Amino acid sequence: MTWRPWADGEHKLLTRYVLVSGVFGLPASIVQLQVMLWIYQVFFGDYNWLSLNILWIVNFELGLTRNFLLHCTFTWGTNPSWKRYAHVHIAAIGAFIIDIIAFNLVLTLTNIILVAQVFGAASGFLCNFLYNRFRTFGDPRGANEEQLPEAIA
Repeated sequence: MTWRPWADGEHKLLTRYVLVSGVFGLPASIVQLQVMLWIYQVFFGDYNWLSLNILWIVNFELGLTRNFLLHCTFTWGTNPSWKRYAHVHIAAIGAFIIDIIAFNLVLTLTNIILVAQVFGAASGFLCNFLYNRFRTFGDPRGANEEQLPEAIA
């Protein structure tokens, strides 16, 4: 089998995006939050709703940053910048909003939580990928606005 979707052809970006965000990023975030909860319990005792949510936000930011750096290196092969980092946050907020709307809409229509989760997560993922593809990282060949002066010179 010579077809390598993570390296060649039309599916390269999406496949790499799925590998970073889903195959690596999601499990890494799950483990990371569990470790953070364990550390919290060692130092402060049992956590409550507020501390759990604060740790979730910290976990989200760490995961977003980790995925951003991996996407720069592996998915798009570009240098990280503060502008791109800001756009990754915009994409994440947009994906979250679309995810919660789709989740509640499908839940209202089907009354099946699992189906609503799948539709919500898929719509949020699609929004996140498309925004990052066209806005955060721009041209997949690396001809982003930051690199244009060097390419012209």
